[in-house]
Amino acid sequence: EVTARVYLDIGLCPLNQNQARTLSENTVLCKEPVTVGRMVIGLFGNAAPDSTRNFIELVQRQVGGYKGTVFQEVHRGDYVLAGRQGNINRGGVDPSWSRRNTDITNIKSFALRHDQPGLVSMGIMSGVASGGIGSAFTITTGPSSAELDDTSIVVGKVLDGWDILERINQIPTFRPTGAFMQLTKTTNELGGLLGDQRAERARSSWVKPKLTVLITDAGVLS
Repeated sequence: EVTARVYLDIGLCPLNQNQARTLSENTVLCKEPVTVGRMVIGLFGNAAPDSTRNFIELVQRQVGGYKGTVFQEVHRGDYVLAGRQGNINRGGVDPSWSRRNTDITNIKSFALRHDQPGLVSMGIMSGVASGGIGSAFTITTGPSSAELDDTSIVVGKVLDGWDILERINQIPTFRPTGAFMQLTKTTNELGGLLGDQRAERARSSWVKPKLTVLITDAGVLS
């Protein structure tokens, strides 16, 4: 049951880094993003009350919330991720933001599975003491994203703006070169080549979008 509706206005910057910025500037966000459109999300306040309350708070914050942040990952045909905490001048949510969340200890909050596109979820942080639920959220873009079932709590679904979601889903991501792919195929073990941490960093960069996908505005609809 949808208990509240919120919106995310989406814009695109032509490059991940603004070529016109000076070395002293500490932002990768363009001043005049190209408008893509609005996504409307219905929130399930009864299914995950703490998580949806946190989501609404971050939507409403004018500084340090979702407004002005970017989509950090595009897992094409699976899900997109945004709202991760970090430098607010570089598209992150205020790193000091933290709210405790009782949903993570309520089995009913995990009843909704990631079994269709358009589901919005908030990710569980590694330690309950740090707040339980972080600010990062995902939106599924495929028929099944079961890997999120035990690490995220479904808080809502996309009601309008499916074309906007699909456009984000189709944003190209940085990929390794053909030579690098051949090297990893030959060894069959990327971790063995680079070491586990370096390999993980390399893999994480493969889902980074080449274009900056920016949440230009966010809010609650009456």
